[in-house]
Amino acid sequence: MESGSTAASEEARSLRECELYVQKHNIQALLKDSIVQLCTARPERPMAFLREYFERLEKEEAKQIQNLQKAGTRTDSREDEISPPPPNPVVKGRRRRGAISAEVYTEEDAASY
Repeated sequence: MESGSTAASEEARSLRECELYVQKHNIQALLKDSIVQLCTARPERPMAFLREYFERLEKEEAKQIQNLQKAGTRTDSREDEISPPPPNPVVKGRRRRGAISAEVYTEEDAASY
């Protein structure tokens, strides 16, 4: 009987660790934003779109980390002249989302439209 409660408490601890991880890294908002972008763009190849979306986010994150590190430790100006600047990431323009109406339509309304 003890092994059952031990397994349940271990499962609860594991679940809590997972929830903390998701909160710490803001995963829920990240996934929500990716789905919104996917539904807005409606690409023919959704997997490729999501891959590019997350690659772009990863590049932006790396750039932010790099900027924070540069701000924290100022380097000699000669080093900046020697190293080439990082390439600019290609950012696709966002299309505007169409209007949304909260009005409920019946089948008759849709047919007469």
